[in-house]
Amino acid sequence: MFKKEFYKFKDVYLLLVVLITSFLAYLAFSLKNMVQNFGALDTNLSFLFKKKFTFFHLDDMNLVFAFVIAVFVFFHERINGRLRLSLHFPHSSARNIGFIIMCGLLFVFFVYFVEIILLNIILGAVYAKEIMYVLNYSLAFNYVFGFLLYIFCCGFIIEPVKKRAIVNFIVMLGSIYLYYEINPDIYAFDSFYANDFGFYYMGIVALYALSAAFIAFDNYKRGYIK
Repeated sequence: MFKKEFYKFKDVYLLLVVLITSFLAYLAFSLKNMVQNFGALDTNLSFLFKKKFTFFHLDDMNLVFAFVIAVFVFFHERINGRLRLSLHFPHSSARNIGFIIMCGLLFVFFVYFVEIILLNIILGAVYAKEIMYVLNYSLAFNYVFGFLLYIFCCGFIIEPVKKRAIVNFIVMLGSIYLYYEINPDIYAFDSFYANDFGFYYMGIVALYALSAAFIAFDNYKRGYIK
């Protein structure tokens, strides 16, 4: 069954993994050139005093990745209507809903997990421990928001009540805008710790996204259409 879920998004998943890998390779290549041209010490100092660092849109790609996988997972569910059919089987709706959500989410988590390990190897070879803390904090914020975007997709793809779906979509767009205000790329920070309160914002977004997902699945399995 897990394998069957993977086939929903296998092709796009592999394509996006290749794209993320290319972003990682470009970041590693750019950092290598910078160290060769200026040395490791100047590279660290330019980070500290000029905020001369960028993820080269790898963080944006992470959000696109989670969003696209969610779209494939949940649109497939809407098309085949498996959750409604499952009401006639012995498995509980909660179990089926959990499986629908968690399968794709685990694949997203796996890519994020491998990515942060590789980034710590690549960047940690050059940057000091204090700088790595700033980078890892920004990445953690990015990954958590990626998971939330995934959950948000339930609220407008699964939700059969059109008004609710539209509102959830608008709230998601607003959340994305605020995310980039709170956690832009490193070079755009006013200060390195300007996003320290960001996880409080994440908590609010998580409450809304999870509530919207719960209501969406509940309305969907009941067959509401408005």
